[in-house]
Amino acid sequence: MANVFKSKNSTGIGTSYVNVYEASDPLTSAIIFSFSLTNNLNDIVTASVRIVDSTNITSAYIINESQIVPHSTLVLAGDEQKIILKQGDKVEVRCSDSGGLDVFISSIDADPSVAYGTGGGGGWYGDLGFLTGGQSYNSYVDKFSFSSQSASHLTILNPFYYNYPSGVSNGVIGLLLTYASNNSSYTTSLTYADDNIQYNYSNIYYHVHYAGSATNGSLYVMAGGYYSGYKNYLQSGDYESGTIAILFGYLDRTNRYLSSGVNNSIYGLFCGGNYNNNYIRYIEFATMSNSNLWGYLAYSCNNIAGASNNDMSIINTGGSNTYNLYYIDFASQANSQSFGSRITYDYTDGACSDGTTALFVQGEFQNSCKIDFANLGGTVEWANTWGWRGFDGGRPTAMTGGN
Repeated sequence: MANVFKSKNSTGIGTSYVNVYEASDPLTSAIIFSFSLTNNLNDIVTASVRIVDSTNITSAYIINESQIVPHSTLVLAGDEQKIILKQGDKVEVRCSDSGGLDVFISSIDADPSVAYGTGGGGGWYGDLGFLTGGQSYNSYVDKFSFSSQSASHLTILNPFYYNYPSGVSNGVIGLLLTYASNNSSYTTSLTYADDNIQYNYSNIYYHVHYAGSATNGSLYVMAGGYYSGYKNYLQSGDYESGTIAILFGYLDRTNRYLSSGVNNSIYGLFCGGNYNNNYIRYIEFATMSNSNLWGYLAYSCNNIAGASNNDMSIINTGGSNTYNLYYIDFASQANSQSFGSRITYDYTDGACSDGTTALFVQGEFQNSCKIDFANLGGTVEWANTWGWRGFDGGRPTAMTGGN
């Protein structure tokens, strides 16, 4: 049932004006299909929009202190980009002038069969489809599909889902997984052999004792040891084309933090985040040999890290309180073969690379979140932003009008 979000209150705080929007009807969850801000003034209006969870503890910025030029409209959701809210979430719009901004938000109640895990938050999704982990301690995954197979603007999925990460599928293109960094939000996909993908994807990142992934194509699924075994090796299973992998069991858990992945030796690797995050990264390898040595992900203190020593990449996760995975390209096999024993401290774990040679140094233990970088090859500028562990909510989709 469609509904229009309405302003619940408007307060002026200093020179800033705040409107909080909630669905006009009680909701279990909602999808915002259209969301725009229009500046009707002759002056620039500065606006911030964020999703605030029902406990008023966590929030995710869609835009933060963005300037809207006179007589223009900023589109935050529409076409392929939508916003998902769970029960009790609010949309907070803050602007510099109470009379200059028109806010339009339209939504539709989400399919009640779509299960949202506890501890979640608002997120983005495209029109391809949406999968989310089961409620509470269930391990199943629910799905609803959309008409288009294009999800080029898909960005963050439920950034505050501490326990139940999400993915998307339209049953044809396959499983889409998200990645976020300081300056970008985008999605990559893994193609399946046919459209016989339903729900019940097995334990997809069931963050209590399991971590999982699934495929229905003739692709390898790799993941490591069982939680109680403190193992860090990778295991694989080959599924025939068209088969749904519903019982992919005990995947990688090393001590309290997970490190898991999916790898078909040709198309790529999926690597999971740590205990408190839900982001998954997909890296494409050029040939089978480029990923055949992925294994023994290094475990150090509270974090995990892993590396490929062939000619493509290193992957490592953020610290225990971050949500990010980082991916660095290397120019040759020799330049990355020694990675995999990276020491991680405190709450951050970042990296930089000049594409040929690089030195990775973690900030001071407990006292610093800074990641220092020494460029050995002299091919790129100083890179001091790695280790970023916040989330500013992605990007607007379009700007129209203006002077």
